[in-house]
Amino acid sequence: MGGACLTRLLAVRKIPVKHAVIDAGITPYQFPLLIRHIIHLCDYLGFKLIAKNQKIMEAVYPPERWTLPGRDPAEEYAALSAYLKTYSNRTVRNIFWSANNYELPSQPNSADCRITYWYGKEEKKARSGNFRFIRQYFPQVKLCEIPKKDHAELVMIYPQKFYRYVKTFLNSEE
Repeated sequence: MGGACLTRLLAVRKIPVKHAVIDAGITPYQFPLLIRHIIHLCDYLGFKLIAKNQKIMEAVYPPERWTLPGRDPAEEYAALSAYLKTYSNRTVRNIFWSANNYELPSQPNSADCRITYWYGKEEKKARSGNFRFIRQYFPQVKLCEIPKKDHAELVMIYPQKFYRYVKTFLNSEE
């Protein structure tokens, strides 16, 4: 489950959750509305640029790093490029607005839940605001840095390794 969705679920949960992994979750922006709209526009335009031009996508996300082992990077990126072009403007706007602009209750309903927040070492600087928010909102959270990884790289490119991290977390007593 995406980080923003899990953060919301943990905040308002009605069913018991004993353990939760937030994989570099995006926390709600703490900026004035005008600033959030400007960020939203930048996200939207960035996505549209990458979706429109496969060479730009390859420059931002190098295929040799972001293609599953054993897959042909050229074939994968051609398919991804074609797929991204199917997103409507409204869908892209909704994705980026909902990922960062949501309300949470003032107090989460997760005091008894063990929560870990995973992030890639290469995204640490970009996530610093998320760290502050998540530590304040979920005081029991444990931050876990994944070496040599960027945002969502562990779960997307190395699912078996992601599974081992999850198993270790679920089996640990801490």
